[in-house]
Amino acid sequence: MKLLDPDSPIMSFLARVADLVILNVLWLLCCLPVVTAGASTTAMYHVVRHLQEESISSVTKDFFRSFKSDFRQATPVYLLLLIPTAAVVMNAWILSAQSSDVVPVYVRAIWMVSALMLTFVVSFVYPVMAYFDDTVWKTLRTAAVLAVAKLPRTVLISAINLLPIIMLFVSLPFFLRSSIFWLLIGGSLTAYLNMLILRPVFKKIIDERPGADAPDSAQ
Repeated sequence: MKLLDPDSPIMSFLARVADLVILNVLWLLCCLPVVTAGASTTAMYHVVRHLQEESISSVTKDFFRSFKSDFRQATPVYLLLLIPTAAVVMNAWILSAQSSDVVPVYVRAIWMVSALMLTFVVSFVYPVMAYFDDTVWKTLRTAAVLAVAKLPRTVLISAINLLPIIMLFVSLPFFLRSSIFWLLIGGSLTAYLNMLILRPVFKKIIDERPGADAPDSAQ
């Protein structure tokens, strides 16, 4: 087998890396208006789903097609989740400014549990929207139920999602040195790993619910 054969493992790997780099750049650019971040992230998961199903012809075309079709569903979900996210971040800032003697342990425990619950739900929300076309409340309910029902997978994908934040607080110099990785491929690779972990969950749901509303495959 020739090394540069288009069907060789090495060329297939490089092609997939190139797809993820393109996808990551598109995702970052479409997140810049901030209000479009939800639709952009859902579109990224949509493309990752199609990549893993080998049902995609163009990353760029599929991304913008998904971005357009997902905007109405993803944006309200994203904006709704901004409220508890802002509360968790604000409380984290307030708690970090206080000494442990001032803030009771149970207050910090409540914040930690709230932050984990939010992280678990958010980790499922965008993959759910990449598979099912539902209302805002049904999407949030499905994400919450699956986050609890599939707790080991939830913990794993949440850890993957939180990795850059953990790196930021543990070692800022290392995070800055690796920033090029996050800018080029970090987001799309995270989504790819998450979907590999969650794909069996969604496949089982679709198999058990033949009438489930699933987004159309890439054309």
